[in-house]
Amino acid sequence: MNRLNNNQGSVIIFVTLIITLLLAMVGIGLDTGMLTYVRSQAQPAADAAALAAASGLLGGESEVKARVAAYNSTNNYVGQSGSPLGASNVTPIFYDGSSIQLATSYGTANGVRVGLEKAGDNPYDANTESSVVSPLFLTPLLNLMGFTAPAQANLNITATAVLRGVPELPVALKGCSTGPRILQLQSNPLENACLTSYTVSPSSKPTMVDMVKECAIPPVDVNTPIDMNNGGVMPVFNAIEAEYGPFNGTQCFIVPVISPAATCSGSATTDPIESFARICINARDKLTMDVRVDSCNVDLMYRATRCSKPVLVRDKPSGM
Repeated sequence: MNRLNNNQGSVIIFVTLIITLLLAMVGIGLDTGMLTYVRSQAQPAADAAALAAASGLLGGESEVKARVAAYNSTNNYVGQSGSPLGASNVTPIFYDGSSIQLATSYGTANGVRVGLEKAGDNPYDANTESSVVSPLFLTPLLNLMGFTAPAQANLNITATAVLRGVPELPVALKGCSTGPRILQLQSNPLENACLTSYTVSPSSKPTMVDMVKECAIPPVDVNTPIDMNNGGVMPVFNAIEAEYGPFNGTQCFIVPVISPAATCSGSATTDPIESFARICINARDKLTMDVRVDSCNVDLMYRATRCSKPVLVRDKPSGM
């Protein structure tokens, strides 16, 4: 009889252990789910803030910070108590296509890093505490069992956006050599440049005029075939002059370079981009433009130009 009573007592111990294990599993599940949820809410907010900040780089430090502030005023996640996003969370960086380093100033930066992270965790610059807080559900159970555990987890959420350069005018040079040059877009065989709608087909005068006014040029790279069409030179030149004139040699633009043997035609032909050049416009005379070609073989990939587009890049030192 005594032996039977002793065996019955062991069941209580077993059930207690099972309940404790189940509670721990539930707590771990809740914590994992909450951490995932908090990160899923914070990461898109940081991404959007970085893109907004990078898009203001051409305006300098004040414009970058103004865009972050404007973004915060309409966003319901960052900027909350415990996860502030302000000037101290924004770092100017330079990205060379494979690695990130701290830029010496906003004037030399081609990207911006936004970090909501623990104090001292920014690998590029000093930072104060601004990590994203997530509650932990397992903590009360651990405290009940005599363990000391934090009541919350502090997550590092970062995003880095850089400016990816795109050409700035719907004009392609036929060959490239530095120095003075008259852009002649008609009167074969004297033409030495073409109007281009890039990869937007079919080409049209309204399309190319919009590319001047709205920076609506698609991202292209060396070897990208682009459409050539020299119809409607006057409307495009008028749009360039209205947007950027009167010209004095300080209005400079990045344009693609195609083969000197390329054909510019009213019926769309395509030619691959061989490189990019920087031209500065001095004056306009009817269907020609007096320009200075500053440089050939311009690296357009991560360059801050007036038509640059912000894109997110991976920040390996931050684990992102």
